[in-house]
Amino acid sequence: MPTVRVMHPGDHEAVREFLLKSAYLYPDIDRWIDKKALPGLKTGERVGFLIDAEQRIDGLVIAKRGPRAKLCCLRIADDLKNQGWGTELLRRAAEQLAREGAREAYVTVSELVDDSGHDFFRRLGFDLCGRVRNKYVHGVDELVYRWPRQELLAFLDEEPQRNGACARFPEPALHKLPTMLMSLKPRFSSLILQGRKTVEFRRRFSRKHIGARVLFYVSRPARSFEFTAHISDVAYGTTDELWDAFQDEGGVDKATFDAYFQGRDAGYALCLSEVEPLPQPLDLSSALSACPELKPPQSFKRLEHAPSLVSLWSEAVGVNEGGPPNERWNPFS
Repeated sequence: MPTVRVMHPGDHEAVREFLLKSAYLYPDIDRWIDKKALPGLKTGERVGFLIDAEQRIDGLVIAKRGPRAKLCCLRIADDLKNQGWGTELLRRAAEQLAREGAREAYVTVSELVDDSGHDFFRRLGFDLCGRVRNKYVHGVDELVYRWPRQELLAFLDEEPQRNGACARFPEPALHKLPTMLMSLKPRFSSLILQGRKTVEFRRRFSRKHIGARVLFYVSRPARSFEFTAHISDVAYGTTDELWDAFQDEGGVDKATFDAYFQGRDAGYALCLSEVEPLPQPLDLSSALSACPELKPPQSFKRLEHAPSLVSLWSEAVGVNEGGPPNERWNPFS
């Protein structure tokens, strides 16, 4: 089984050979390898991690250290793509950069790379912040993506998928299954269900969750799961920016907003759509009987790390694929 480990000086020749396979995108990559990458790895200016597959390199990441860190390259062998290895390599690099206090990280991606390569970084919270012409290849743009520290830390907060194993829902049911669980106070739940609150403010979140389906747990005194909603967009900004942009949709007054964000200069606004009440609210005790590992989070959590819960949802959706919504949405019936 391949493993991810830190790069050692003895790996450098193999690293060079592996990187040369990207010459079709970067014709002068050999000069970068010999003049910058390998010398930087030797001096510690750069750090690298690789996928070791029985003495063969099947993927690697190299990052340049510093407050404004740079992900110099991330490459995976074709037969290991779409198995979680890119995420694991990035996690190892992010852990190192976070420990060293990086305020942000950047990566450039050629416009010649297919959409999946760009989507990979967007899903993890990278924002497109620029475009550079002729940087590596004449007539070709490099798209510049920025990874703010709060997005990097949110990525590290999530449970890693080891050994390339990606948690996935069954394909036919993918679009119907909630992928996140979020806790909410009863008064805000009522406003959302009434359509009077379409934006949920959060101190910590991540833009990579755009498009997620959320199951909302309503806290005391209700202590029940009551509805799902789609996260159509996530905005990050200073608290002043968030209030100016979303005060009419947030369902809270200024005093409540300020009290919630006390001690924070910035936060997130989650735009909610497609709100669907469960056929019947499901109380917490019944849910725990079916899924003992389910613990309502203080803020939010990803549901793919609750296997039996996902299994119940998958069975419910799969069996009643063509049934009415009332039959589809109760995962514990």
